[in-house]
This record gives sequence, structure tokens and C-alpha cells, in this order.
Amino acid sequence: MPLPLPLVSAIPTLRRRTAISGRRSSFRVAVVVVAGVVASVLASVATASTAASQPTSAFCADGRPAPCVVSATLDGVAVDAAHPEFDILVTDRSVAGATGFFWAVTTIDGAFDLGTAALGDAWVITFRTGPVDPRFVSTHGLPGSVTRTADTVTISASTVVITNGCNASVWPWVCPTAAETDWDALLDGEVTDFGQWTDASQRESFRGYDLFSNIDTTSAPVEIANGPDGLPRLLIRMANSHFRVDGVTPVSGFMRQRIPASFLDEVYGIDDPASLTTGGVAATLTGPGAGTVTTSVVGDAIVVEATGLTFSRRVVRIDAGEITPRRPLGVVADRVSEVRARLTYEAGRARGSSVRRHVAVCDAVGGDDTVRGVARRGRPIVIGGLDENTTYSCRVRAISDAGPSPWSRPARLAAQPM
Repeated sequence: MPLPLPLVSAIPTLRRRTAISGRRSSFRVAVVVVAGVVASVLASVATASTAASQPTSAFCADGRPAPCVVSATLDGVAVDAAHPEFDILVTDRSVAGATGFFWAVTTIDGAFDLGTAALGDAWVITFRTGPVDPRFVSTHGLPGSVTRTADTVTISASTVVITNGCNASVWPWVCPTAAETDWDALLDGEVTDFGQWTDASQRESFRGYDLFSNIDTTSAPVEIANGPDGLPRLLIRMANSHFRVDGVTPVSGFMRQRIPASFLDEVYGIDDPASLTTGGVAATLTGPGAGTVTTSVVGDAIVVEATGLTFSRRVVRIDAGEITPRRPLGVVADRVSEVRARLTYEAGRARGSSVRRHVAVCDAVGGDDTVRGVARRGRPIVIGGLDENTTYSCRVRAISDAGPSPWSRPARLAAQPM
């Protein structure tokens, strides 16, 4: 049986698909995919499978150099290398410029399927990370928590049912209707420094990015792409076979991604993550199949969580909310002189990216003249250069690093001062 090895690999076709205004307009996002076994890592699978059958302990106390297991508990009871049922595998997973390690709970004889009786077992495992900087942690397991210290990472998670068979080396991803392989109870994961991301400051912003899932193929980090209305949205793409190997039992999938605020700011310009949730953003789940999705602010991160997912061969996508500001409201245009006007308004509300300024455009009614103005958030906008005895129609919109808001409703500017 193949090893359900999480994989972080670049998918060049998944790029930012919208030109975002501001300082990040030239940044191109190489979305990666956390997936099961694909052809490019069969050699690694063979090596890891061999390592799983060897008696060498992965525990630091037994002389294993880091990365190694500092401690482990199963349902609150300590586990060590002498446990009669289970063992823990740790193996190098340094690929594509990244330094990392793969880990898995196995049976004592090296099997990765822990058996139906072990489904839902709660594990807490602490690793000494050694040369691996644990910026990004992905886990095939029911969500628990990830805690980082200077030289350790502690992962809390429970075993899950998981299937394999999707081809993540092509785009769009292709999944058979019935899975090629499945496991009744599995728990594994990968810890990586995300070294394949070449921009140093952006790479550092991944620190604290965590993914829990039982889905065959999941994209990470979040992608930014245009929605049906042309506005940018955050996307998380997922794919899985609809049925388990038996062709009858539907797969029930879940996914939770913890997206650090520093990542949202550095990479996408989302410098106000609280407003991404509290500004009226509603996450939606697209593609055929059932499921629910929510977003929430937890500490210094946004958490996107999808549960009860069913799949077909198509990719399930999550629109985790619009990130451009809401349109300004209540625009009032006052002519203060023959050639100047003053616009007041209710500032556009942020939805993930702080509003930097507001801009206004006034178009002559029945004429060709257009004048513009700009002001900081919420301040009145003063516009000069108006034609005398001319009525104008004025609109305002908010500008953020993520892009502009829709234009406000037009306000009439009188031809003469009042």
C-alpha cells in the first residue's frame, strides 16, 4: 500500500489572476498544493516505507538526532518507542528548495492504516525540529492545534479516514469517482520552512500557517482570483474522489486553514484581517456537492474551515470573501464657489485591506468636462477647476492595497453656489 505522503510542490498554472492595485501589483503567487502520493515522489515513498519497517526509534531520548520526537500521548497516555501497538515515523522531506520532515503514526509493524478501531484516537506529539524552521505545518488529521517554540513544534490532532487517487500534477486536477486507495484511520503530516518561496520577507510571513484536512488535494496558501462579479476573492481549492474504494461509501471531507495576519498583509495587502470577517463577508462554497464553510478571526489569524464536504471529479472551491472596501455612502456635493466643490461622504468600510484614501470624479451633465479629487479616508474631498454654470454628477470610491471599492451612487452638484 502506498504511503499517504503530504506533498508541497509548485503548480505554476495557479497564479494570481487579477491585477491588484498598490505596492503588490507585480507580485505573482505560485500557489502550492498539499496532496497525496503523486508520481514525482514515488522514490521518496519507497524510502519512507522502508524506513517505517526499520526498528530505529524516532524518539530523541533514544539517540535520534533532530528532527525527532520529544514526547507523544495517545488519548492522554504517554507513548514511547516501546509501545505495544503504535510507532511514530519521522523522515526527511526536503524538496524544491524547502527543508522539512514528514511524520506519521504507524502500527508497530509499519502499517500506515491504523485500523477502524483507532479512528478518532487523539494524539499530541512534540517534535524537536533541529534544522527545520516550522513555518508551515500541514496535517492529515482532525483539527487540534499547533504550538511552536524556539526548537519544537507540538501537533495535536486525531486520526481520520482519508482516500487517495487524485492527480495533482496536472491542472485542472483529476480525481477518479471512486478512490484508488483509502485508510480507515490515519494520522500524518509535514513540517516545512517553505523554502521554495524565494522572497525572504514573504516567506517569513508564512510563520504560523497551519492546515488540517482529510482531503486528497488542497491548495495552500490561499489564492487571490477574480470572482464572477470581477472583484478579487480569496480561493482555496480542493479535490477528492466522491466515493471510497468500494464505490459506494461517500467521502466526507473537512479542511481548516489558519492564515497568519502577517501573510495576508505581506502577500496580499490584507492588513486588517478582522474586517475581512466583521465587514459583512460571507464565505461561499462552489462546485457540486454538499458542505459548509466559515471564516473567523482567531488571535492574529484568519481561520477558514469547511466541513461535511462531498465531492465529484470537479474541484470544489471556496470564496472566502471579497477583500476590497465597500462603496462609500451618503455622498453630498456642495458647490462652494463658481469653480470649486466640496464632497462629504460616509467612508467605504474595509473588508480585509485598510482604506488608504478616497477619490472622486465629477462629470459635467450633458458635457465633456471631468474633474477629479482625492482625500484621506473620511475627509471631505475638495475639487477645483469646475466650469461655471455647469451641473455635475459626482461619485466617490475607496482605495485600498487590495483594490478599489465600487463607485458610490452619484450625487448632483448644482451649477451655482447655494
